[in-house]
Amino acid sequence: FKKSLERLELTFKGANLGLWEWDIAEDSFVLDEKTVEILGITPSDSNEWYMRIHPDDLLAVVNNDKAVIEGETEIIDYKYRMKTGSGEFKWTHGWGRVIEWDESGKPKKALGITRDISESKKIEDELQKSRERMEVTINAIELGLWEYNFQTDTWQFDLTSIKLLGTNPQTDEEMDALIHPDDIDDYHKKWKEIEKEVSENFIYEYRIKTKTGDYKWLMDKGKVINWDKDRKPIWLMGTIQDISSQKNVEKALELSQENMTQALIGGDLAWWVWDLVSDEIKYERAEEVLGYRQDNLEDFYRENQLNPRDFSK
Repeated sequence: FKKSLERLELTFKGANLGLWEWDIAEDSFVLDEKTVEILGITPSDSNEWYMRIHPDDLLAVVNNDKAVIEGETEIIDYKYRMKTGSGEFKWTHGWGRVIEWDESGKPKKALGITRDISESKKIEDELQKSRERMEVTINAIELGLWEYNFQTDTWQFDLTSIKLLGTNPQTDEEMDALIHPDDIDDYHKKWKEIEKEVSENFIYEYRIKTKTGDYKWLMDKGKVINWDKDRKPIWLMGTIQDISSQKNVEKALELSQENMTQALIGGDLAWWVWDLVSDEIKYERAEEVLGYRQDNLEDFYRENQLNPRDFSK
């Protein structure tokens, strides 16, 4: 066995893996140098091993070992934090299997590997924190999340989306029933663009009917995240947001502009709009009021109204 152990040590050395043997019958361990380096200790038996495992991880390790000893499984597989010789906890992954049994069929020896997974756990923790921050942000702005499966034509909505929709539609028919009749055709057109690979992004503003019978504005933004071998979309994932307030402001501004336009027309006035970016000035009703078209208004100012000294201003 020692020769086999040495060969395995050479194989795993380049992979930064430690090798160990567990004599189940004698409850003792044989560890290679890498395993000792990873663990920072050389435990002589299971009790010493267990004493150094983080309390939150101990039960899973003990249960796995118990299942091996009682012959319920041949596999050893657990991720746990081990207290090293320096007193710090290090994340490790132990994996192995029973390789020898006694005459009565009870497990006698197991062989396995140990890997330091501290860095990968650190990355997992950071990703989890990012997810939690994102969830807090999404909940704060009431942004719902949804998924659509093109193969089954079914929806999945989170709680915020269900709240915004006022229901939990599962099928296309149930979703279509919510959408305002004037918006449904364009809505379907957007979906066909996705299905025909014209676009992998989905952005659409539409109205849905609430439980009170009123309509409110929503905006969906989505992106295809998975395709089949023929490049047909499988999963579309996106967000949903209530934009009713924004639409109300736009409507109020539009109404205000219409009222202003009617007032100017009633007062027999012309008006202009100056685009500061392009430095272009557009005149409305210039010909009706001044008798000059848009393209020759400079002639009007030069010839009829402005003092030459003021024209350059």
